[in-house]
Amino acid sequence: MKPKNIVVSTLLLGGLVLASAGANAESLEDKEKWARQDSYMESSVKDANTACGTSAKAITHQFDKASFAKEDWSSHSPNGYCSGVFDNLRSICANVDGAKPPVQSQIKKVVCRYAGKGKFGMTLANGTLTYNVDWDEPNVDDKIAAFIKRNLTTTPASGSGSGAAAGAKGESLEDKEKWARQDSYMASSIKDANAKCGTALTNEFDKASFAKEDWTSHSPNGYCSGAFDNLRSLCASNAAAKKPVQQKIKRVVCKYAGKGKFGMTLSGGTLTYNVDWDQANVDDKITSFLKKNL
Repeated sequence: MKPKNIVVSTLLLGGLVLASAGANAESLEDKEKWARQDSYMESSVKDANTACGTSAKAITHQFDKASFAKEDWSSHSPNGYCSGVFDNLRSICANVDGAKPPVQSQIKKVVCRYAGKGKFGMTLANGTLTYNVDWDEPNVDDKIAAFIKRNLTTTPASGSGSGAAAGAKGESLEDKEKWARQDSYMASSIKDANAKCGTALTNEFDKASFAKEDWTSHSPNGYCSGAFDNLRSLCASNAAAKKPVQQKIKRVVCKYAGKGKFGMTLSGGTLTYNVDWDQANVDDKITSFLKKNL
């Protein structure tokens, strides 16, 4: 009768417990292999921590070794994929305004595991960013960057202004970038209106109202800039318009109201523009409102 395989055996000798190699022990070969992977990761991890200002409390890296154990490394290497998370963190911290604080507060560790074909994905929970690797997943860097930007949130704006990020969770880096682009597209219209009217008008998007709308064929700035373009035109064509503009308008708030709900209001120095993507003859209606209410 053959003896059963013994996973762990112990020998008590003079109070000393000697354990045989158990099923979960790591061979010297595997230990060396993973040590090389860790060494290959070092520069990416270091550069990300430097760029993100996390060196004092460094974001650490951990391979889920068991998930990679049975995979073929002849044409793939864990570090070649796992380093992508740190490379993207470095790039985001270096290039995205305001990215460092949420990285510092929301990511403490990166766990990299092999998930299998068609199972690429990422999760972020309790400070751990988990990267589920699929050797064959295309456009990985774009997807990693998009996940990080979408899931890291900035500190909520104080106060209750209509331009503040909706909800206590703050604004994602992805949304922050998106709205920064909208602000940049608005800049020339605002500047030109202020130059013609002798004002220092500001623009504020009601972000929450636009949040669920489809931007593929519409863009907030393309509509909201109309208020400033018509103010510029009014001041340029009618010198008498400048004084009431200066006295009655201090800022413009632009919000998405929905189909059939186009309109404008002027109260307490705030010109509110309620956008309807499908409203016809918008410029005529804006100009008419301004002339009637200034």
